[in-house]
Amino acid sequence: MSIRPRDEIQEDIFALCDSAAACLWENIELLRGDVDHDELEGYLYNWGIVLGVLAADIFESVTVLLRAGKIRGANMLSRALVDYDIRLRYYVVQSWKVRRKHKTDPSIPLHFLLEQMDAARDWDNAGFKLGSVLNLYDPQVWPPEMREALERAMAANESEKGDTFKHMLMFLQDQESAIRGVIPIWQGWLDARYGNMLAGWRMQSAFLHGDQVVVSDVLEFDDTAKTTGRLFRYSSAPVNTILFMAMDHVIEIISSFGMFRSWAPGALPLC
Repeated sequence: MSIRPRDEIQEDIFALCDSAAACLWENIELLRGDVDHDELEGYLYNWGIVLGVLAADIFESVTVLLRAGKIRGANMLSRALVDYDIRLRYYVVQSWKVRRKHKTDPSIPLHFLLEQMDAARDWDNAGFKLGSVLNLYDPQVWPPEMREALERAMAANESEKGDTFKHMLMFLQDQESAIRGVIPIWQGWLDARYGNMLAGWRMQSAFLHGDQVVVSDVLEFDDTAKTTGRLFRYSSAPVNTILFMAMDHVIEIISSFGMFRSWAPGALPLC
């Protein structure tokens, strides 16, 4: 059995992670304290706060696991950060033109604009969001109506989750630069970023679901694809890569905040 000790990561890198997490928490509080926004932007604020809190909590958990040398756990947990990053950026970019219409022509009926915002649709359709935290974590105490609502929602979405993520990612890769009006040369960076994110998400998903593609992370194979009998108790995944990819998602989530408020890093004027 091969036992791989925890990769040494310099403490100043962990300190940088702590600073990134603190920065995200600070920006979440800025969102919570800002009341100077219209109803359309309010949906982005709501999603920004929810996804921001989840991302901050998960990112801190990833660093805890990596400090303890639990590489596989950190890698699988990091997948959630990809989902949060993509979902928030998608909501921001998908609603960009709609929000611009509202700012340039306030006479357009609000209900007409809300129908065009996926952020509003998904927020308003989350009927089970009224459940308590206790109920979310203990199915035995769910009231019947909440249990039925959750089961219907999860049954409807379970087979679509991967497609939804890929749809959001491909939308951003194909349209973000044009919608936001950034320079065309930036498209190459977007292609590389979203291509890498999809590849990383697929690999993290493989670990999460125990897919056949990850067997070589546990067992050693020879040139004939036969197992040698050697077992890898610890993953050989590069710790620094996992850490910096996770931090990149934190930075991009903060940047997404800045796309609907001007005080955060990455902000661009809407009109």
